[in-house]
Amino acid sequence: MDRAFGPEEVEREHAWEMEMMNGESRMTNDELPNGWELIKLQDVASWGSGGTPPRKNPKYYGGEIPWIKTGELGDGLILDTEEKITAAGLKNSSAKVFPKGSVAIAMYGATIGKVSILGIDAATNQACAVGIPDLRVTGPQYLFQYLRSQKDAFIAAGKGGAQPNLSQGVIKEWPLPLAPLAEQKRIADKLESVLGRVDACRARLDRVPALVKRFRQSVLAAATSGKLTEEWRQVNGVNDEWENFELGDLVTEMKNGLVAKQTKEAVGIPMSRIETIADGTINPERIGYSTEVTLKQAEPFRLKFCDILFSHINSAAHLGKTAIYRGIPATLFHGMNLMLLRADDEKVSSVFLELSLRHLRGESVFSMVAQHAVNQASINQKKLRAIEIAVPSLPEQQEIVRRVEALFAFADRIEARLATAQKTVERLTPATLAKAFRGELVPQDPNDEPATTLLEQLESAKRERPATKTRRERSKTA
Repeated sequence: MDRAFGPEEVEREHAWEMEMMNGESRMTNDELPNGWELIKLQDVASWGSGGTPPRKNPKYYGGEIPWIKTGELGDGLILDTEEKITAAGLKNSSAKVFPKGSVAIAMYGATIGKVSILGIDAATNQACAVGIPDLRVTGPQYLFQYLRSQKDAFIAAGKGGAQPNLSQGVIKEWPLPLAPLAEQKRIADKLESVLGRVDACRARLDRVPALVKRFRQSVLAAATSGKLTEEWRQVNGVNDEWENFELGDLVTEMKNGLVAKQTKEAVGIPMSRIETIADGTINPERIGYSTEVTLKQAEPFRLKFCDILFSHINSAAHLGKTAIYRGIPATLFHGMNLMLLRADDEKVSSVFLELSLRHLRGESVFSMVAQHAVNQASINQKKLRAIEIAVPSLPEQQEIVRRVEALFAFADRIEARLATAQKTVERLTPATLAKAFRGELVPQDPNDEPATTLLEQLESAKRERPATKTRRERSKTA
């Protein structure tokens, strides 16, 4: 009886897969279920590869013959192609048309091990190995799912040289645990059902980061508009109106950083850099160091606790990122391409100000007032100072910060659980495939015709088939 995976079983399956990849475990016929047989891929399918018509001849492209490249391979059925070739392109290249139901696997480069079933008659390029399954012993779905299960092993086997690659010879000699034909169908059907649910779960998990991002932005919007603390104001009898300030009036200092060449070697003066800002905080592992300046020269740029760093020169996607210096590392100086903002704590707390800036960035305010060039955007001090920010009383700012930090901590927990769930889900597919081809996914039926009988019948049919004369032999008797 098959059953659902739990986290511990997924880990055990993952460990077994790693053993297989490292060559520490090799399945033999003795380890296979009754009725199974360990054979080679060449025993159940005829294999070939395609070709690419010369690109210099436009008459070879834009025809009606579907032509598959390895980048189009994936875990599914191919029903259309990005490019199509003409009959002339097919004739004047090594490309050939493979029938619907063939299984294609990528042999070269970054796509190595990717596999698909041809849902149409189609040609392929030379980087695809294509197997036409012998339907007397196996079907496209069983072959497809087995090749999927071997992806990591194919990648490992293809390593070496400037570009990893497999050869048709390696693929033909690859071992295949062949189940009885009836059991193959049960396995393929079960895999389609189980892996379909895994894919649906992955798709739902993939939507979560965008939801969390929107949640954070909605929290910031509520925090900086007063909605987050409406009830708090009523309970505490606070009737103070929020006041609009220009950013320049909320800081005692706004200045560019110290210009000095930096390296990642931990020698010299520790300085902030664009990469230092990560998730609203200073990442001490991404600071730079400079030996071009002395400590005396750097001193005016020393960061103070709760200073805000603002990314005013960056790509458009990262413009306006902020971080608060919380004293880690203990000594850090303000470097290039980050604006330092030092809050006037009589009017605004640094943390509230940073939250306000983060909200404005989410609303694309900085992008709208920035100057844009190729791959870069920038905001000068004049424009930055003129940006308006609504500010409540200091006690309400403190309450807002407390509530936002609590809600963001909740979002952090969701993201941590999401990461764990995604890790588990990513292991479910290979673990399920491994289970299937050890005969553990569906029950065996002693009434199934064993794979050995299928192979004997196939071999018998080959022996009885009359020999086909070669082209040379036919020409001699003509």
